[in-house]
Parts: sequence; C-alpha cells; structure tokens
Amino acid sequence: MIGANIQRTISTYNERYFRHPIKFVFEDARKGSVDGLTAYRKLVEVDKVDVLIGATTSNGTLARGFKKVALRTEQTDYTTDIAKFFRERFLASGGTIILDEEFLPDTTDFRSLILRIKTCPSSA
Repeated sequence: MIGANIQRTISTYNERYFRHPIKFVFEDARKGSVDGLTAYRKLVEVDKVDVLIGATTSNGTLARGFKKVALRTEQTDYTTDIAKFFRERFLASGGTIILDEEFLPDTTDFRSLILRIKTCPSSA
C-alpha cells in the first residue's frame, strides 16, 4: 500500500541490513476506495499478513473498515500534515487510535513500537 520508491528502499534494507529478513508483500491501492479495499482484502485474507503498513491518505485505509489503528508518524512537515488529516477523518468516522506517536526521520529501530502495540489494551 506504498509507492514503488518506498518498496525499493524496503527491499534494499531487507537484503542488506536487517539481521532477520522479513517477508514483505506489496499491493497497489491505486486512488479509489474500491481498489484500496480489494488490495487490503487480498493482503489480509489471501496473503495472511501480520501487519499492514500503508499510506494514510489512501481511501482504502478507511474503506477497509478498520475501527482501531496505531498511528506512527515521521516528524516532518509533510507527514505530520498527512497524519493530521487522517486522524481527523478517521476519528470523525468513528474510529479509535490506540497509539499515536511521532518518530524522528533517522529512526531505524521500531521494535519498541511493536511492543507498545502488542501491550495496548485493545490491539489494532
């Protein structure tokens, strides 16, 4: 649910730097909510992924019908604006954000985030 440039970056990091390579599955949500919903369904129902990482500007994010999410935002003007828009729209649609954090652009270790999500009273 992310762009081709980010897919290439993730693949490069996975091959060169991760101690334990992770299997990533990529889907294109395109711009419409129907395409986004189809992509999310495939990831969840067919590919059986454990974690979804996606663009919060995608209509597919909201179309999938998630009621609870963990929101992690890089501390840049661009991404904080996107997160603000998503947060407002998601909460207005009745969603709950169980974790809402920002991280510095040079952050590379997200293990503590995964642990915090796992220990939340209601996991996303």
